[in-house]
This record gives sequence, C-alpha cells and structure tokens, in this order.
Amino acid sequence: MARNLSLWLALLLGAAPVPALAAATAALPAPAPPPPLVLPQSVDVANQTALLVFQSSARLAALARQASSALRDRDQAIAAKDGEIAALTAQFARTVASATRDRQTLTARIAALVAANADAKLGFAAELAAHDEAFSREREALLTAATNLLQTPDGARALRLFNAGGKANWQEAKLVLARLEKVRAAADKRASAYLYLDAYNRGYETAEACIAQFEAVVANDPSEFVDWTALSRLQREAGQSEAALRSLDSLVAWSSLNSPKAIAANYPLSRMVAFMELGAWLKHTGDLPGALYALQEGLKLQRELAARDPDAAAAVARGGTWSVFCDLGDLLTQRGDRLAALAAYQDGLKMARALAARDPGSWVAQRGVSQSLWKLAEAGAPGATWQAVVDQLTLMQQQQGALEPWDEDALTAAKAKAGYAR
Repeated sequence: MARNLSLWLALLLGAAPVPALAAATAALPAPAPPPPLVLPQSVDVANQTALLVFQSSARLAALARQASSALRDRDQAIAAKDGEIAALTAQFARTVASATRDRQTLTARIAALVAANADAKLGFAAELAAHDEAFSREREALLTAATNLLQTPDGARALRLFNAGGKANWQEAKLVLARLEKVRAAADKRASAYLYLDAYNRGYETAEACIAQFEAVVANDPSEFVDWTALSRLQREAGQSEAALRSLDSLVAWSSLNSPKAIAANYPLSRMVAFMELGAWLKHTGDLPGALYALQEGLKLQRELAARDPDAAAAVARGGTWSVFCDLGDLLTQRGDRLAALAAYQDGLKMARALAARDPGSWVAQRGVSQSLWKLAEAGAPGATWQAVVDQLTLMQQQQGALEPWDEDALTAAKAKAGYAR
C-alpha cells in the first residue's frame, strides 16, 4: 500500500516514472478509431448521382442563364441542408465507438437527410432542365455517367473522389480511371470523359487531356452530337481551330447519314445543332459567308423539326435558338441586306415570345424577347421602339424581383435611348 501511495505521489509531483509502470503503459494498445459512417447502398447511390449533377459546372451555368430568384432560393435551401448534414457527420465522427446507440441514431438521421436532399437535388436539376435545353442534354450525359461508374467498385470510387471535390481528389480519381482504361466499355469511356470535362471547368484539368478523352469517345461511338460539340468547344478553347472545324464537319457529315442510328440520335436535331455550332464558330473566325450558310441551314432544319415535332422544337427553343436568329441578322446586316436582317430578328422575337407564352418561368425566353426587341430597335425596324425594350426588361424585373447585372445595364441603356431623364 505504501509503495503504491509513493508511486502516485511521484507521478503527481512530476517525478520520473517508475520503469515498470512506464513499460506497462507503453505496452497498452492505442484505442481503435471509431468505424466510419456507412450509408445504406440505395441512399449512397442516389447521393453520388445527385452530387455529380448538382455540383456540375453545367448546372451552375444553367442556373446563371435562368437567373430565377425562385430557383436561387431553392438552391440556397439545398445548400443549407448540406450544411446541416455536414455538421451531423462531424458529430458522428466525434462519437466514440462504444456509444453504439448514439451512432445508430445519428446514422439513421443522416441517412434520412441525405436521401431527402438527394431527391431535392435531382428534382431541382430536372426542373432546371425543363427550362434549359442545353442543360437538359448535359444532365442526361451526367446521369448516364453516374449510372455507368456506379456499376463497378473502381468506377464508384472514382465518382466518390470526384464528388468530394478538390484537385487532390481529382488526381486520385484519375489514377483509378487509368486502371480501368484497358477494360472499360465505350459507355464507361464516355462517363470518364464527362468527369474530365467537369474537372476542366473547375480548373483541375487541361483542355488537352479532355480532348484526348472525347476523341476516344467519338472514335468508339459517333452517334451523340453532344460529344462532338463538347470536343469542338474544347478544341476551340485550346486554340485548335482547324481541329474544331474538322470535328463539326464530322458531325455534319455523320448526322446526314440516313441510317437507323442517325434517326435514333434525333435527326435532324443533331444535324441542326451541328450547323448552328459551325455557324457560330465560323462567325467568330471571320468567315462570314461560311457562317451565313451554316446558320441558314441550321434554321432550315429547325423549321423542319418544328413542323414535324412541335414539342421537340419547343425543347430546342429553350436552349436559346432565338439567339441564332440574332446572329443571322447580324451577319445579314454586315452583308448589307437590311430587309433580310430585320426578318431574322423578327423570327427570333416570334420564337422567344412563343416560348415565353408556353413556359412563363423561362428566363432564357424572357431574355430572348428583350434582346430581339433590342436588335429591332437598334436596326430601326418599323414599329420597333426602345420603350418596348424598357417595358420588357421592367416586366422581367417585376417577375424576378431583381435583374442580372447585364440586364440591369441593358435597362439603363434602353431608358437612355428612349429619352428618359437621367
């Protein structure tokens, strides 16, 4: 007893530990870390799919295009719920392994919140896609990519790393994807390409690396026009102008084949998109005759599509096809054909107004109306006034509560042109 008392006194007073006790203490094993949080498989699959779509640069770009205050409020509500989930996950990590009941309660609560928020994210993305055709196509590609990746353990690991965010996680995800390179099917190659594309848009990857991915994709399966347009845009951004034109030419040539696969790929939609992309790029490079021809061909196909399938034509219009009429009008103006230019602007206005009537919540359509009115007023079209531009932008302001900065600048400029006092 006296020996034990002297030992404890020595420890309390800071004396050197007794050798036997020090040895016994050092021999004790370190406590095992608590098990990590594991969500039910169905919840994890839905969550990883939702994360890929919701965090994508494509969705953020579509949200900026639509600029709806209601959509932004929902976006913030989902982000707030993510914050709540992160706080509970951190609490779970601090809970000791022996607190089994506490850990089970937290796991169930987190799983319920994650499942509900995954549904909210996917529902939000679906609604946004209904207003934005460009995002609709990109969303389908991302959903397909998630489905393909989640079919194998390595693919699922690559997706989780990518969804975790950050350049370091992307570098590790690339290593996992590289291991799959020799055994991946064409669908898996496409999934990988879209991860590369989003990583590029986040600043984690180079355009050249993405180009290599998409070149492999279109070599395996040339039927998806969204792959060709992604490749062409990447090539343009990398300064590979000739390669970008070759890609668009290849899409135009492929989509003109009257084969079952071409029909399945929504011909003439794919050919129309090819011509419109080609026209926009030729305009940028200064090839005005080539741009004029391509845009006119694209709009001719758009009219054919409208006559054949009004719903498909409306979906195309949601992607901002009215802006092609503005581009065409600009080219015709440069060529000196004022009457044809005014007709193009009027066609764009008609398309935008029809879409706005069909889908009042489409900010793209409302902006299409304002920009077409601007073009007509600027060109001095009969009956066109700057007051009409002011009225449209004011309507947008009333509907949404606030305008985006570029629309606010347009409203200020239109008021000045309409003779408003400063």
